Amino acid sequence: MLASPPDMDDLTPRQQRIIEYIRRTVQDRGYPPTVREIGEAVGLTSSSSVHAQLANLQRKGVLRKDRAKPRAIEVAGARPRGAASVAVPLVANDELLGLLAATGTSEVDLARAVANQTAVAIKKIELIERLTEKNRIKDFFEQLAGGESLPGLEGRAARLGCDLDQRYVVVAATPPSDELERALAAAAPGSLFDRRDDSTRALLRVPFDGHDRLLEDVRELQQQLEAPASIGLSNVCRGAETFAAGFEEARHALLGTTVLQGTPGVMAYEELGPYKYLLRMPFDGGVRDAHRDSVARIAEYDRQRSTALLRTLEEFLRRRGSISATAEALYVHPNTLRQRLRRIGELSGLDLRKDDWLMVEIAVKMVRLQEALGPSSPREG
Repeated sequence: MLASPPDMDDLTPRQQRIIEYIRRTVQDRGYPPTVREIGEAVGLTSSSSVHAQLANLQRKGVLRKDRAKPRAIEVAGARPRGAASVAVPLVANDELLGLLAATGTSEVDLARAVANQTAVAIKKIELIERLTEKNRIKDFFEQLAGGESLPGLEGRAARLGCDLDQRYVVVAATPPSDELERALAAAAPGSLFDRRDDSTRALLRVPFDGHDRLLEDVRELQQQLEAPASIGLSNVCRGAETFAAGFEEARHALLGTTVLQGTPGVMAYEELGPYKYLLRMPFDGGVRDAHRDSVARIAEYDRQRSTALLRTLEEFLRRRGSISATAEALYVHPNTLRQRLRRIGELSGLDLRKDDWLMVEIAVKMVRLQEALGPSSPREG
């Protein structure tokens, strides 16, 4: 390694002229001058005087000499002009990673081979670091979601840059994508992400302007995604003990985008309404319920015939039995609505003039929920 450039202020005028002459000669012809040449250049007639000056400069660290080569004098920090050197880019997968520079050689092919191997090694190291980081986040999320208060939780959070005493919102989203994660990270800097095969989980740091503002930002970015995504958000979590509930809330809110909206969208847990409670109820296949069985027959008919009778019934109940309001909401003629209601009665056996509408409405929500969950329970994983 070359020494730092000499401090010329510590040298006498003659020593400065010696240094300048040696540097210029090396730059011009690639090797240092002789003792006689140095003497002639600075006005010293005695070779012993020149040797004495060189020894003083060597003691000051301004010159270096190779004992095996008496004429090998080098000014500290200097490099010969025109010395052999080579510089080649470090490129991997069309990505420029940097520049490999070497002096004392002009072997371009060798430098390119070394650069290629170096670039590959850099990318491998980056990949290992990313995978290690992802595994750390995954384990951290599992620990939080499981409600485990292990001794290392706070330390693991700190290593990931996560302060559990700050306010966070848990997010569950599907399908996973780089675009979605980049957008969420921009909306809430300092967030963490865990991508699964079919979904993404995240801890979004709540900004200073609050949870409502964050929810608005998420709705806006969701609409701008090229690939539509469904996003569920929990209530605000603060403190390690609150995150287990937060992960459950985010998952339920994500289910709510299917049950309540039917299309990819954004839903906060508080927007689930009565589904907050239905999602926490176990589905007991051994319990028979006449209203749920009746509504299930309507849903099955819709699946087979591609009709919308269940939606018609749901809207009719929501509009409190108003024919005009329901027809307007469904964009159908009132007579068409009446025909649908008659068909619903024939298929299900429901009598909307006598049946308890609350029981029917609960049954509709239960069937909708089961449709969204599929044959297996959503509460798995």
